[in-house]
Amino acid sequence: MVHVVTIIAKCLILFALIVCTTGHVALIDPAGRTDNDYLYTFDGSCTGDSCDAFCGDLYGTGPINTLAVGVATTIRWYSRVKHVPHQYRFSLNRQTSDGGFDAADNILTIVNASDAVEAQDADYFSTDVTLPASALEACAGPQPCVLQLYDLYYFVSCANVLLVAASSTDAPVDAVTTIGEPVTTMSTA
Repeated sequence: MVHVVTIIAKCLILFALIVCTTGHVALIDPAGRTDNDYLYTFDGSCTGDSCDAFCGDLYGTGPINTLAVGVATTIRWYSRVKHVPHQYRFSLNRQTSDGGFDAADNILTIVNASDAVEAQDADYFSTDVTLPASALEACAGPQPCVLQLYDLYYFVSCANVLLVAASSTDAPVDAVTTIGEPVTTMSTA
């Protein structure tokens, strides 16, 4: 009988650990490479404000999102487990690989969780960023650049993005920007 109780207790602890370790961060718009919200870097590759070359899933996987430069773009994400310092960093590399996220020119913004939380649900966040026109040439394709969300702790979410110009002669920006909907998928060949 004691053995059965011990097994049940261990199963309950394991279940609690699994439940408590999900939901760290995941991009919603633009769509992330994966819906896996537990991409972490406990190996030391990301600590403090440094997470230069980690996205979890390999470059070449997941949907490609099209975003317009020079106009405010709303980025949405969720985080069910928040970590000190309760901040999120967004970086856009200007190369077709996972890397360069720590470069000062690639950091788009660092957002305090309290400033980005959505009123209807404390697990969902959003912020507006303007993607620099200077990134257009490097990120216009055919292969996408990478947008990285990093919680300044250990967890990341990345999205593949192609950039387009938003000019006054084009369709409205909402029609140009296809945030959250895959435009195409990348070939791994």
